[in-house]
Formats: sequence, C-alpha cells, structure tokens
Amino acid sequence: MNLKIENETVFLQFKFNKDTINKAKDCGLKWNAVRSAWIGPTLATTILGLNYFFPELSSQLKNFIPEQINNYLPSEYLMDHQRDAGYIGQKHFRFGFFDDTGTGKTLAGIELIKQKKIKTLVVCKLSLISNAWMADLAKFAPELKVVNLWELNKRKKKIPDHDVGIINYEQFRATYKKLVGYRMVLADESSVLKDPRSQTTKAMTAYCDTIFYVYLFSGTPAPNNELEYWSQMRIINPFLLGRSYYTFRNEFCYSTGYGGYQWKMREDRRTAFLDKIGQVSRVIRKEDCLTLPERTFNNRSVSLSRVETEAYREMEKEMMIEFGEQEAIAANAAVKIMKLRQGTSGFYYDPNGQVIQVGKSKLEGLIELLEEIGNHQVIIWTHFRHEADQITGWMKEEGLSYARADGSVPDQRVKDKIVLDFMGGRIKYLISHPASLGHGVTLTNCTYAVYFSLSHSFEQAYQSQDRIFRHGQKNACTYYRLIVPGSIDEAILKALENKESVVTSVFNYLRRNKCQQTKKEQTP
Repeated sequence: MNLKIENETVFLQFKFNKDTINKAKDCGLKWNAVRSAWIGPTLATTILGLNYFFPELSSQLKNFIPEQINNYLPSEYLMDHQRDAGYIGQKHFRFGFFDDTGTGKTLAGIELIKQKKIKTLVVCKLSLISNAWMADLAKFAPELKVVNLWELNKRKKKIPDHDVGIINYEQFRATYKKLVGYRMVLADESSVLKDPRSQTTKAMTAYCDTIFYVYLFSGTPAPNNELEYWSQMRIINPFLLGRSYYTFRNEFCYSTGYGGYQWKMREDRRTAFLDKIGQVSRVIRKEDCLTLPERTFNNRSVSLSRVETEAYREMEKEMMIEFGEQEAIAANAAVKIMKLRQGTSGFYYDPNGQVIQVGKSKLEGLIELLEEIGNHQVIIWTHFRHEADQITGWMKEEGLSYARADGSVPDQRVKDKIVLDFMGGRIKYLISHPASLGHGVTLTNCTYAVYFSLSHSFEQAYQSQDRIFRHGQKNACTYYRLIVPGSIDEAILKALENKESVVTSVFNYLRRNKCQQTKKEQTP
C-alpha cells in the first residue's frame, strides 16, 4: 500500500481487493484512472478514516492528526459525569454526549473548550445562546473571549477576534461556508440534525468533515426512532454506520405501513447497531448522577359545555368518516388531528385562519387550578396561539403578572429578557410553547408546570418537563395536565406515556369510538 499527500490531496494505491476498496470509499476517496490511485481532499474525516482503517499508515499520518491532551486536570466544581466528559475528550476526537436534559451538558461542553484551548464554534438553538452558553461561559470560563455570532451577523457588525463563537442552527446553515478558523465544533441539542435530508444536517455534515474535534450533545438524540441516530453518527464517525443512509436503513431496518413509509429496527440487528453507537457515545440518566426531589403528575379533568361537546363530536365524526379503516399519510393525519386538539380548547380555526370561539371550559379549568396553586410561579405550556391569547387576555383583565415567550415574541433578545425576569421572580406566570423554550433553558425557580394542551411530540413533552426539573432544583415539582375525558387528549397522553406514535394512538381512539357508535345505532 502506497500513501502520498500533496497539494491538500490524498493519493492511495494498493493491489485490487474488494474489502480495501470499500474502506477507501468509506474514507471518502474516489478512483482516478489518470493517476491510477484512489484520491480525495485532506479533510479531517479522510485522515481519520485512513488512520482508522489502515493502522499501518499511522506513522505517515502522524503529522496530519492533532496530538491529544495528556495533562488534563478537571475543574473542581464539576460533578463526576461532567468530569468524565473531560477524560472522554482526551481519548476521542469526536463523541456524542447523549445525557438527560438537566444533567449539565453545557458545563461538560465548556470543560472541553477549556481543555482543548483551541478556537471553538458552538452551534445551538437560538434560545440557548444568551441564557445558557453565554451566561455559563461568562461564569465558568471568564478568561475566554466569547462572541454571539448570531447577534453580530444580524446587526452586520464586524466580528472581533475570539476564542468561542456561538451561533444558532438557522444562521449556521446560511453562513457555514464563511465560518473559517474554527478547530472544534460543539453541536448542542443535536436532535436538530436527526433528519439526513434537512439542509441544516447537510450543512453540519459538510462542515464537520473538515474539523477534527466534533462533539454532539442531546438528551433526546432520536426522539422518534433509531433511524434518527444515523445522521448524527455520520457526523461523529462516518465509518461506523457508513456514509449512505439508505444502505444503513436496508441493513438494519425493515419497512412497515402502506407504501413502506415507516421503518423500524430489525431485532436481530439491534445489538450490533447499539454496539456501534456505544463506541462513540454515552448516555447518562438523571437517576445515575443527580439527587433530585420528587415530581408529581396530575391529570385534571375538564368537562366541555354542551355546545363545545356537540362541535367536538361533529368534528370527530368527520374524521372517522374521512379516515375510515384506511391509514392516512402521517402528515395529513397530523393536520386533521389538530382540529380535535383545538376543539378540546374550545375553538377552531376556519380555512382562512380566523378563530371560531365555541366555549371557554378549559380556560375556566385553568383559572380554577391557578387559584388552587396560589402564590407560586407557574409556567403554562400551550400549543396554539389562540390558547395563549385566551390566557393572556384573562390575565390582563385581572391585572396579573405574566409574560409570553412563544412565537408571538420574534425578537430573541426580548424573549431572553422575559426568561430572566421570570427566573428572577419578577413575573408570576410564564406562557410559552414547548418549541420556544423546550431546550436548555433552566427554570428551577419554578416548581409548577401546567399543560393547557398536550404536545403531539414526545421530544417536546420530555424537554418541557425538564425546564423545571433539572440540576439546581431543590423542591418537589408538580405538573398538571388539563384533560377532556373521552377526547383526543386521552389518546395523546397515552401515546406520550407509552412513547408510541400519536397518529396511531389517535387512529385507535377514533376506531374505538366508531365501533361504540355503531353498536349504539344497532341497539334496538
């Protein structure tokens, strides 16, 4: 085997061997008949691949691979699992920290930055830039020059010299080709990258192929199914599961459902799959590393008025007739399901997006509950804008201290200020959508959370619960879910508790109701 690296190009020659050819392809090399060699650019993944597949070339590659840190001393304030992250960083150029939300992943990431002492790019959700990364870096690594790339780019300001640059995923996708000089990438809440077809995932993959040090962080890396690991593994180590998503899918999974639009992990391949992921990632659960107070979940029944019930049942009948015994395409079903979700909150959107208010039973249930909770801060999770409109309208009339941090507040700086005011006790009620504050935000000043309506996403539901239940919480946490008995609320709750498809659960709910209705009609 002959290796030559010149003009930022790798040339690899060897005798014909099918296995070796496959390894060369996995390294990103392509056959060049003119040079009679397998060639490719000197990307980080190319060099790491050659070192991974061909140990006999390690001496020739030595000058192209950074030396790992040997004299690492962990920070004293770290918990054991955070300290272990530093030791992992000594051994692995690339790794996935799939630790529970609330276990302090940000501090683990900061430890890696302090350990490597190289220019680092942090990519995260917009809501995490100021209140998580900027705040924690200022507190635990004040010696570092940190810049908010999102804000500087938005204001079109010149970017000064810095040690750490922080940017959100959306802006990264648009500007990643201009982000030069970084030697390490930390991708927070990497579940954003779970879809290999998304432009954000493609941008991150291409960028990280050029970087030696890459670390991903997520409490829920694959919230829906195991296939969502592939794109994140492709970023960490493209050699474990291969560079082709479809080859991986065909090897480890099988298709189900009409048209094969659903894929599930093959049980005879699950162990091999998990073994591969385990080579470059770890999972830490709260119960393994934290001593947290108890938390209690309460389902509060809300009875709809006669008018609300009639409107809801009519909408339900239309869905049962439309779907019948056929499985609908998931995307279309989700749109239809939203109508029933709106109905349990006493309203519907017409085709023009205008609100048809039917009743306010759920709002009345919330008012009664907040009176019972008394003089405590509460975060209220909503999923439709009109739900938040109803709540804030009532609170404004009552002269209550509240703020809204959802899509109605597009300016992230304003949203960050609202969160800080809530954390500081200057706001009693915070109304938000889980997608707006569902990742990384710490609200341990609060111990009560109310779900006005339920999320159809397990990831959103899980993440939103952990806003108040995370490291630093010293008091028991209480969650209330407003549920209309016999409605779609129960079907969604069951799906979330069992970690199953909401669409499937709702279909079963509709079919069950249809059978019951048919029996009633047949009864003399």
